[in-house]
Amino acid sequence: MKKNAFSLFSFLVAFFAGAPLYATTGTAGFPGIKAATMAGATVAGAEGLTAAYYNVAGSGQSVQYVAAEVDISGLYNYASFVRRNDGLSSYSHTFAPKIALSLATGFGRKEGPAIALSYYPSYEARQDWQPIKAAGEAAISDKGSRVDTLQLALAIRLGKVAIGAALMNHFVTYSHSLLMRQNSAGEAQQAKAQIKAHDYINLSAAMGLIITLPANFKLAFSLYLPFSAATTGSLKSGEENYDITVVHHFPLVARGALRYEKAERYALELAFTYEHLAAVKELEFTIKGPNGGQNMAIPLNYNERFSVHLGATYNILSKVQLRGGLMYQNSAVAAEYLTPYNYDAHKLALGLGATYNFQEYFGLTIGYIYTYYVPRDEVKSRVLPLSFNAIATTAQTIGMGSYSYGIHQFGLSALYRF
Repeated sequence: MKKNAFSLFSFLVAFFAGAPLYATTGTAGFPGIKAATMAGATVAGAEGLTAAYYNVAGSGQSVQYVAAEVDISGLYNYASFVRRNDGLSSYSHTFAPKIALSLATGFGRKEGPAIALSYYPSYEARQDWQPIKAAGEAAISDKGSRVDTLQLALAIRLGKVAIGAALMNHFVTYSHSLLMRQNSAGEAQQAKAQIKAHDYINLSAAMGLIITLPANFKLAFSLYLPFSAATTGSLKSGEENYDITVVHHFPLVARGALRYEKAERYALELAFTYEHLAAVKELEFTIKGPNGGQNMAIPLNYNERFSVHLGATYNILSKVQLRGGLMYQNSAVAAEYLTPYNYDAHKLALGLGATYNFQEYFGLTIGYIYTYYVPRDEVKSRVLPLSFNAIATTAQTIGMGSYSYGIHQFGLSALYRF
């Protein structure tokens, strides 16, 4: 194997490292626009697509016969990085659209069993890093990473209690490309690499509970179990082709919430999210080429991640409902493991939106949310580019520098009950 191929490949590894982060709440947008308008404070008030991701006990809520929901949204993110050792500045601007669908039935009853089938993709974790200066630096284009979920949920609605369980299959796909320009022995070189990998069968489960309490309160809990995905595919670097397998571990996610509803006037919800990312210790990696192969483990060592969400709805007219929310989330990536490609930071999010009910059975929701990443200036990163056999001790540290990042998310959701 040629050393240059693995030098290129080391940068692609960094893209995979962020996958468990991008598949969870807030890191790369919220899964549905209704959830986004309330910054994720939709655990006790979950229904439709919101129930699929936040609390499966809400599946079939407010559904007597059949309810169908379509969610169309887009995410724009921007990032900048200034490297500490030489002041080189790079930036990334990307846009990713998606469509999510949900279909539920209550079998003609407002109580009893309800079944919901939902499909909700993640936004593509896309990056397109371009250097502002210095001809000998890397220009990296990430075509997209996705975790799409198909979920079948069963909820039992019994008076003041709703319980739910769901079986999920996750489709994990990657399609990356890289153009890298670098100096070697004083000479400029240019090389291209492409990587494609997927794993279409990854089962997991979820469960949830919603309890209606006295005095217009609701208490809710949900648990989404962890799963692993062994994506397989190919890497093409120059004229050489390699077979790759990358094993990702996605974390357990637990949520809880307390909600207060005042008749049909307004509602307030305080929610909490815990993501057991500390269990995601490493990225397991195998590559095979014309001259053999090697197994590698890339350390990730994520921190546990917690989120606090506060959301509200307010009905100003019989057909108009205003929606809003705030979120705080801590960073899961320690300074020692930070790079521009698995970037994370403490976050603040603000969501705004409105629902217009044209009639009792049909409503439209529009929404916008901005997620602000607190800037980081790191000097402790220990992440180095990988060579074939070992860490390249002469390489410059990837992650030392100043970071800024932000996400704009917007969209439209249509819900029809019949």
